[in-house]
Amino acid sequence: MCDYSIIIPVYCNSETLNELMHQIEHKIIKRNPELTGQVIFCEDGSTDDSFQKLTELNKSYNNIQILRFTRNFGQIPAILAGLDISDSKAYIVISADLQDPVELINEFLNHHFKENFEIVYGERIGRADSFTSKIAAKFFYKIISRLSFPNYPAGGFDYFLISKKVRDLVLKMNQANPFIQGEILFTGHKSKSIPYKRGKRPFGTSKWTLSKKITYFIDGIMGYSFFPLRMMSFLGLILFFISISF
Repeated sequence: MCDYSIIIPVYCNSETLNELMHQIEHKIIKRNPELTGQVIFCEDGSTDDSFQKLTELNKSYNNIQILRFTRNFGQIPAILAGLDISDSKAYIVISADLQDPVELINEFLNHHFKENFEIVYGERIGRADSFTSKIAAKFFYKIISRLSFPNYPAGGFDYFLISKKVRDLVLKMNQANPFIQGEILFTGHKSKSIPYKRGKRPFGTSKWTLSKKITYFIDGIMGYSFFPLRMMSFLGLILFFISISF
């Protein structure tokens, strides 16, 4: 069993993989010699040469595992698959696009192993996105907090560390369309928020499209809130009384 596993969903990220692994090796693994770590790349059916790049990296580093999907299943299934196949004391999830500062993992590890936080997450207090994306994200997180997860951070998060205990609970939930950030907070375990500013994407464009964001938003509301059911029931009663009056 490793002390920690770094899980990285990969979809068309061939341009960033070499630099990402270089940073992880030098900024995280070598700076924490007392801990054993591994990196699990979950290759999610990329249409570029991401898998070939990962194969090359695997020859240069001895702490890499590659999980390859037959097609594109999506970011969340890729993360869950990485969580499922690894056996560690802690699990860290980071994107492959180099927008999140890798060195923040050192703080994650410190808060978990030395201060016993079961959940440590990076809360975005700034992001190098378009104005429209910023407004949409702010609206999204506010609605999620109000309807589904009251303790959801205003800036959102998708860069985090969870303990084995929390990981086991998340996997046991086994939702058809999971909203993983909400599930992590829903476990109720001791958590720590670390504010940071998300950087600009150095290569390519995000594959996390508006339609995917809307779908994920709907999953976060429909799967974890009674509000939609209550609203439909209320509308049903209104239509019933209107029908009776006619």
